[in-house]
Amino acid sequence: MSYKRTLAISITTAVTLSVAVLLLHLYERGMVAQIVNDERAWDLRDASPREEVIVSRDGMIARYLTENEDEYIGEIQDTVRFPRRGSKVETWYASDGKGIVSLKEPGEAPAYAEPDSTARVVGKLIFEYGYCPDSYDCLGLMDGWFKVRLSGAEGYIREEYVNWDAIDSM
Repeated sequence: MSYKRTLAISITTAVTLSVAVLLLHLYERGMVAQIVNDERAWDLRDASPREEVIVSRDGMIARYLTENEDEYIGEIQDTVRFPRRGSKVETWYASDGKGIVSLKEPGEAPAYAEPDSTARVVGKLIFEYGYCPDSYDCLGLMDGWFKVRLSGAEGYIREEYVNWDAIDSM
């Protein structure tokens, strides 16, 4: 094999490995990347929580269950039906700042000014024993930290302390 051919193969291999490492890095960091191959695109959005929802023309949101030719069928607390005309099905991702979070266990957990447990505490998430947990708007998910909206503040809480859901059904 010629020197030029060997060099070309080595460069091609290095570029391929570099692209693979970059895509893995984007995937692990919760970023979106698209690969186009054979006229198809794959969304390599992070492995953060996601759920299909129905959004009606008036902004009502329900968890998507199924559909027929005339309507989408979903649930909030009960089964709901939306006409297909004017409604749409979307996939909501926690990493995009959709949905809500609530504490997994009764108690309180601090929300930090930055995604760092040594940062200043800006508020707390609460789940009072014997009650449904309070829910907080999800503003995003990155590197294991949810960004949430508290009363008058925004803060960060570790992913392992909360549950994410696309809709607040309580």
